[in-house]
Amino acid sequence: MEKRLVGTVITPCRMIKQGEVAYENGKFTYVGPFRSNIHEKTEDMGDAYVAPGFIDIHVHGGGGRDFAEGTPEAMLVAAKYHAQNGTAVLLPTASTSPDAVYFKFFEAYKQAVKENTEGAEMPGLHMEGPNFALAQVGAQDPRYVIPPQKEWYENIYSKCNDILRWDVAAERDENMEFGRWLNDRGILASIGHSDATLEEAILAYESGYTHLTHFYSGMSALVRRKSYRFPGLIEAGYMHNDFTVEIIADGSHLPPSLLKHIYKAKGSDKIALITDALAEAGLPEGTISPP
Repeated sequence: MEKRLVGTVITPCRMIKQGEVAYENGKFTYVGPFRSNIHEKTEDMGDAYVAPGFIDIHVHGGGGRDFAEGTPEAMLVAAKYHAQNGTAVLLPTASTSPDAVYFKFFEAYKQAVKENTEGAEMPGLHMEGPNFALAQVGAQDPRYVIPPQKEWYENIYSKCNDILRWDVAAERDENMEFGRWLNDRGILASIGHSDATLEEAILAYESGYTHLTHFYSGMSALVRRKSYRFPGLIEAGYMHNDFTVEIIADGSHLPPSLLKHIYKAKGSDKIALITDALAEAGLPEGTISPP
């Protein structure tokens, strides 16, 4: 029997007030304005949005657990929390850490994907670090920041070839060798926590770096030195049309007016919305301790 969801429907082209999504046997049968003459089973979502499942390519945890804790249980709890809140697919993210943490992260992931029946799909992993600029380290742990050396990253990848994305301060990538290495393996090379100049960013793009991590956060911007102004990574994101940028669109990291500016300049095809959520996402106010 066909079932229907009625609410504010979000499609790639428009937002439909009093819209309808109908489905049967696991397939969509109708998306459009509400059909008042159809009397199949209907669930009225009220003022809620009816939208495709969210794809989150940058997320550290949720529901009180961190993906990088190193246990399948933590991954499954966090993945379930995000599924319950509308995320269909996500990339578990590990921040700058010692190698031992990464290895536990990899093993936990391999087990978790076998057991994951209630959480968001996890097709691969995201490495946020540790090859960053200390001047833009932000919340990353500076003790474990290192340059990208071939022997090191080949060893990391040998432990887990499920890495789909890797964030790097491109100016630390000597001769852009790491960017080309990532590109050759189909791994999304993203510039993040970086003090790169515009010129370095453009060279990085030509070497395989095509994405910018949490745009405006942890990256270089226009600076004035004496009477000259020098553009940075933010300006590169605007000037190079083919860079994709990700934004934490919570209205707190970046104000709504700036979000509108980014959208106007880049367009929806070059923007990825992310949560960058931590383990604390979804918890009530208070203090938590690591498990």
